Amino acid sequence: MIWIPNQLVGANLGSNVTLECNTEGYPESINYWSRHESEMISHGGKYDVIFKVTTYKVNMILTIRHVVHNDYGTYRCFARNSLGTTEGTIRLYEIHVPQPIKEPSTAKIHSLDGTSGSESIQSDLVNSWCGNT
Repeated sequence: MIWIPNQLVGANLGSNVTLECNTEGYPESINYWSRHESEMISHGGKYDVIFKVTTYKVNMILTIRHVVHNDYGTYRCFARNSLGTTEGTIRLYEIHVPQPIKEPSTAKIHSLDGTSGSESIQSDLVNSWCGNT
């Protein structure tokens, strides 16, 4: 038997994300993660694979480091024993981080004739000085 707490998981580019899958069975099962139907995922480099084993239960934890576009997609967790195989799927999708909203700011402006006023400007403008040298 397999149960998955979150079958749909979102992650930002560049972040680390953890996928979790729980199995229970007797006789004891062989457990593993897979990607793209046949690509078995092993511990090291991009992936941190942890199996927490108790008598009949296995908590499978897959951490994907520094998520890139190619990491998005479907991951499968498997439990296999002499009685058969069962699998669960988790879909990893991209969370788009919104760009910060640029609030306009107000600047006090002094003219050459001595009058002053205020003007709304965008905060991403570059201030520069033009004058006689």
